[in-house]
Amino acid sequence: MSRSTTTRRPRLGALISTAAAVALVPAFLVAPAQAEPPANDDISGATVVTTTPGTYSVDTTEATADPTDGRHVGAHSVWFTFRSDHTGRLALTTAGSSYDTQLAVFAGPRNHRRLVDADRNRGPGASAAVRMRVHDGVKYWIAVSSQGPSPSSGTALLTIGRVANPGFALTNLEATSGGLSGRLSVTADVTCTTESLLYVYVRASQRVGGDNVALGYWDGGGFECRPDAPIPVTLAFDSVTGWAFQPGQAVLSGSYEIWDGITWDYTSFDPVVVDVVDAPLARQTR
Repeated sequence: MSRSTTTRRPRLGALISTAAAVALVPAFLVAPAQAEPPANDDISGATVVTTTPGTYSVDTTEATADPTDGRHVGAHSVWFTFRSDHTGRLALTTAGSSYDTQLAVFAGPRNHRRLVDADRNRGPGASAAVRMRVHDGVKYWIAVSSQGPSPSSGTALLTIGRVANPGFALTNLEATSGGLSGRLSVTADVTCTTESLLYVYVRASQRVGGDNVALGYWDGGGFECRPDAPIPVTLAFDSVTGWAFQPGQAVLSGSYEIWDGITWDYTSFDPVVVDVVDAPLARQTR
């Protein structure tokens, strides 16, 4: 009867063989390092904010979701918290975020919080906005998350109160006119200082033939305006005085309404002088 024997390798040899085997694993099979979720991914790590005006930014690319947060908190959620130091009104918005966001505000103890307000689209663009009453000494929790059938992520902005007065500007102005048609055409870029819903009303005037005045109006309708994305527009003015707009100089003045998720403003803007050049193709009546 023969006895089988097992030959043991020296321990060092085994380690060398293992190291060699690992070295032979193709690089594409090695798992990449995973990015960490943001520090305020969970309500237990909520970022402490103040109720004074301020904007808070967070990258939600690696943010996760907790189904126990309820239906008002979606995917890629991040959390903020504050204890109110006054009783009164408070406004919040996610305007300026790079993706479609929603807001939910809760009050009370973390594990027994109650919903105060929630919103998906009251802000400009794809942003949310909440205006609510807060009470001195009460702790509040704010969740910013994504929404929609295909939840996305990116840079989330939470603004409490107003940081800067929203405004707009007309830039890169070019104006043409046909002497017979009476129409003034102005191309421009519309830019905003904050993400806003914008309505613009413009009055064009031009002194022609001595004391005569060509006068026209343009109602811009609504724009979804962002500071990083100028909007090209064409403003068309038909004279209502019977005097045609002509090459020379014209003055643009008017007003605008703007909603930045915090406040709705209506104000006038400073007059702008534009140089009007001749447009031969416009020298025909409509």
